[in-house]
Amino acid sequence: MNETPTTPRNMEHDDTDRKVHAEQVRLLYASTLTALPVILILVGIIDYLFRGHVETAWLVGWSLAMLGVVAVRLLAMYRYNRAREEQDPYDWGRLYRWLATLTGIAWGVGGFVFYPTLDRELQLILLLIVSAYVAGATSTQFPLPAAFAGMVYGAMLPLMFHLLEAGGPTNQGLAVLMAIFLAFLHAAAARQRRTLVSALRLGFENQALVNDLQAEKQGAERLNAKLEEEIEVRRQTEQQLIQARIAAEQANQAKSEFLANMSHEIRTPMNAIIGMTHLALQTGLTPKQRNYIDKAHRSAESLLGLINDILDFSKIEAGKLDIEEIGFRLQAVFDDIADVIEFKAEEKGLDLLFELDPEVPPTLLGDPLRLTQVLLNLANNAIKFTHTGEVTLAVAVEAHDDDRVVLHFEVRDTGIGISAAQQKKLFRSFSQADASTTRRYGGTGLGLAISRHLVEMMDGTLWVESSPGQGSTFHVRLPFTVLADSEALEVAPPVHAGLGGLRCLLVDDSSSSRVIFASMLESHGVRVEAVKDPFSALKRLGGGEKAYDVILLDWRMPGLDGIGFVSEARALLGDAMPPVVMVTGYGLDELRDALQSADVEVHGCLAKPVTEQELVREVAAATGRLQTATRPVGSEASPPGLRGARILLVEDNEFNQEVALELLREKGLEVDVAGNGREAIEALQRNTYDAVLMDCQMPVMDGYEATRAIRAQARFRDLPVIAMTANVMQDDITEALACGMNDHIAKPINIREMFATLGKWIRPGRVLPNTAPETTTSSGESAHQGVFDGLQDIDTRRGLQRVGGSAPTYLRLLHKFADNQGPVIAEVTSALAEERREDAVRHLHTLKGTAGSIGACRLQKLAAEAELALKRGQLSERGDLLADIDQELTRVVDAIAQLPAQLNFDTSGRGEPLDEAELSRRLQKLEEQLNDYDTGAADTLEEILAATTDEPTRQSLIQIRQQVERYDFEQAAGMLAAMGREGG
Repeated sequence: MNETPTTPRNMEHDDTDRKVHAEQVRLLYASTLTALPVILILVGIIDYLFRGHVETAWLVGWSLAMLGVVAVRLLAMYRYNRAREEQDPYDWGRLYRWLATLTGIAWGVGGFVFYPTLDRELQLILLLIVSAYVAGATSTQFPLPAAFAGMVYGAMLPLMFHLLEAGGPTNQGLAVLMAIFLAFLHAAAARQRRTLVSALRLGFENQALVNDLQAEKQGAERLNAKLEEEIEVRRQTEQQLIQARIAAEQANQAKSEFLANMSHEIRTPMNAIIGMTHLALQTGLTPKQRNYIDKAHRSAESLLGLINDILDFSKIEAGKLDIEEIGFRLQAVFDDIADVIEFKAEEKGLDLLFELDPEVPPTLLGDPLRLTQVLLNLANNAIKFTHTGEVTLAVAVEAHDDDRVVLHFEVRDTGIGISAAQQKKLFRSFSQADASTTRRYGGTGLGLAISRHLVEMMDGTLWVESSPGQGSTFHVRLPFTVLADSEALEVAPPVHAGLGGLRCLLVDDSSSSRVIFASMLESHGVRVEAVKDPFSALKRLGGGEKAYDVILLDWRMPGLDGIGFVSEARALLGDAMPPVVMVTGYGLDELRDALQSADVEVHGCLAKPVTEQELVREVAAATGRLQTATRPVGSEASPPGLRGARILLVEDNEFNQEVALELLREKGLEVDVAGNGREAIEALQRNTYDAVLMDCQMPVMDGYEATRAIRAQARFRDLPVIAMTANVMQDDITEALACGMNDHIAKPINIREMFATLGKWIRPGRVLPNTAPETTTSSGESAHQGVFDGLQDIDTRRGLQRVGGSAPTYLRLLHKFADNQGPVIAEVTSALAEERREDAVRHLHTLKGTAGSIGACRLQKLAAEAELALKRGQLSERGDLLADIDQELTRVVDAIAQLPAQLNFDTSGRGEPLDEAELSRRLQKLEEQLNDYDTGAADTLEEILAATTDEPTRQSLIQIRQQVERYDFEQAAGMLAAMGREGG
């Protein structure tokens, strides 16, 4: 919109143009209170960073000039608020344009003067600060083009001049990037301005239309003597009112679209800021510089979160936000929440507590993502508005009927509290408790509104109880369906002999912590005596009472902290000192460093929030009641009717083949392997199978096409075909079922899920009864599982679970992963360069599945993100994603390279050597396995080695094992036969 003609005397502007312009000007002046504090903060940062790097006179002069600009703009805002009705809006617009231009020139002068005198790092920081300010100014200065141009170009052009003047590829590249950045901001501002003007014009025109209709209605009433004419006028008026309502709804829709579009437009410069600050953090910075840029980086990420809130709110208003119904573990939701907020609570020195009623069902049907979003928002708010004390997240059963349960969640804090008047507007959109809240604590006021909508969409209720200065409690009541067959934890829980009869002294200055910890322990039969300070605890220990079996105490307490208490108690009791488990809300690393510095030892350390399982485990370990499970995770017997079943495994990846073969053959199933869909169809023509396990992404013919070809043959109509793939999104499952597959097993494989799914589809026929004894973990394997402790980037417990707890098998898979997947990023890059997109997707898909199988969870997550981004054509927008994967993959491969090539079992403590008959039987079994190319030969070989004391025989077996490790089964079989001839 042109802003140059200015007065009411100029008749080329109609009343609507004048109103639109006045509203644009009002928005600009309204932005002053937001913009000026930012300017002051940035001026302060520049003054602090550049002191000593530029002449003091220039720096002071520029800072005073900027303060003058701020003062002038504040005065102009004050005059506008007092007298805006008395002067023409075009005059106010011209004034603001000059003020904005003055601000931009002030920034430009600073850049022009300071930039040449700074070193390279400070020049980059100056560029980042000015770029961030300009990006932020776009969202407020866009209504008038002259004001926007004066501020943005005035600030940026001097820096571009310096870059071009300096010359060199780097400076010229930065200058080009700044030019592109300016062009993008200009286009974004123009688009936002057009949207705003269109929405304002439509609103004013609708208002004028409503006014006209009102006038016509009044005229119709004055002519009521003519009844027929009055009826006709009223009918027309009603029709026009309907049209006006539709137009008003369209205007409201335009407003929502404007918000969504503006959010998306801001995302791009915000992503640039986040990326540039990330790059800055990778350079050599002083600690103070790193602190400043890190805070800017985190603030940009926070702002991006606010923009996401706006998008969520827009989706809710448009009715496009869906609620899922999937199975989930409530403990996993609490674990996710703890991962996100425990650092924030630790930074503020708050105790973060979880209180889970033992009656709460562990596995539910609902939407875990939205439940996490609601509870996370409430917990974040609690931490934000609490300065000292604690934040507690609790859940209890409110009602339970058959397979339905109503859970009552509470988020309690000891923060500033909320008055009754403030509570009435607390859940309104874009509203907070009072105007000062946004200035002091930040936020859009959307979080609680979104949470309320989400809770209501899940058929629940959300409310608050609070008093000023007394803290707040937010209540969420939600119904769920209870899953009858709760999925067991992937990692086997610790086994303990029971804690009943133990006597525990609990020392914590937080009353909530005392109640929660005492409740957890008492539910396991522990007698708990709780005191609130260390001095009372020392009196009990020295009072001649019955000795305690364990002491559970907090670290940071007033008067005497936990470390000092342990020292004094040990001096008091000597060898009679009971074991100590210490709890902290300040981070385990900090606690362990403090213990080491004070030369104090304790039996266990826990970080708040503490789950009941963690607490019970530590107390059991400290008191000597923790035992080891007698069989490895994943060693559950297969479902009845599966032993002897014949399975066709269709899988192109050698790594995944070995994992699946190991698991299936261990349970007595017969397995044939096909490398792609075409080989699978050929195998089905030759043999009869009880089920097919089908990978989806394979070369030559993928799983979807192969399944359609199988279903096209009538004789395979009832053959169970089960997808076994790392594609686990709902769309992937739907596609698998649509092409004719019966079910879906996710990679990395969960043993319990896999056999439960197979048991559901395989019908007993020629299969053998499941009479094999349960596999137990040999002591050799248990001892060797510690060899994986150095794999910091791999969840080795999960990886071992995937292979039934077999350490040798897991080691082979790790080395195979390193050999096969090491160059995968180079292969992906090459495929993309040659436009072989499907090959690139397949490489990432394979990496995702194999990384999950060995327990490389972060690598699995990155590969999944890259695969999805590539499928959607968005990989180029995630520029650093492949580099992040390559970096993480390198760490994993380097860590695996430090592992031994194989495990040598110690024969000590393994019982008597095998007699001649048993040794002969096992050697015959080994020979059969080698001839059948059965990877189970490795385990049989380890069993024989572990029970062999004859050194020449051991050396021969070790040489055979080396061939098995290389999968040269023919050479290994020949060496075994030669060993038999020599022994015979």
